Amino acid sequence: MANSIVISIIVAIFFGGVCYAVSGQWILGTTIFLCQLLFGIFVLVPMVRRAENKNRLAQEAHGFIRSFIITLSASHSFDDAIEHATDLLSGEERQMFAETSSYSVDERLDYLGRFFPGDIYHVFSSVVHLYEEQGGEILDVAGPLLRESTRQEEERMQHRRNQKRAILEFTTLWMMSGLVMIILRFGMSSFFDLLQGNLAYLTMCATYGLLAMASLFLFVRGITGEKAFVKGEKAHGKMQKEEA
Repeated sequence: MANSIVISIIVAIFFGGVCYAVSGQWILGTTIFLCQLLFGIFVLVPMVRRAENKNRLAQEAHGFIRSFIITLSASHSFDDAIEHATDLLSGEERQMFAETSSYSVDERLDYLGRFFPGDIYHVFSSVVHLYEEQGGEILDVAGPLLRESTRQEEERMQHRRNQKRAILEFTTLWMMSGLVMIILRFGMSSFFDLLQGNLAYLTMCATYGLLAMASLFLFVRGITGEKAFVKGEKAHGKMQKEEA
């Protein structure tokens, strides 16, 4: 969260600085800076935060499932399996899960399903119930589940790598566009003197800043899959969301 806010400040300074440099109007530069800063903090940062939280939960679900099954196979103890798997949890779900220590194993596993996204955890819960009823070797019963969980985790990691590459490319393109505009501004200073104060030219400079905000929004939405605004409230440890 803190890193996202710092990045938003840097981005706002960059685009505000570019608009000031090419327009020569500090009012325009300051306006673009403030708009970009507020837009980043109140729109983009929450989108990134929600996406990061979903990614963390998906990673923890994979780790919890894998640790639980392997520990259960070695110790044949549900208590040991839960204890070792819980060490991989973090955030709100770890604290709330710790408060269910008096519940049965089935109730604790079902409760944790409130946090983890996707269907893989619910399949895991069903596999554990089946193992309790029929017995056998947990690795045999849960083998297909482990393979599917591993496949999803590999896909998630590949998606993260693709996201980082896309961020690098996007950042490079916009930095180059801003630097080109600044170079033209100072390389053609005599021509700039003729344009300074021209309403059409100032409108073009402002449009550049607004296009940057629109581009950032579309980019963040594309790589996170999140919408701009989410309404919701927490109920029994689960976020009930209505996207607008």
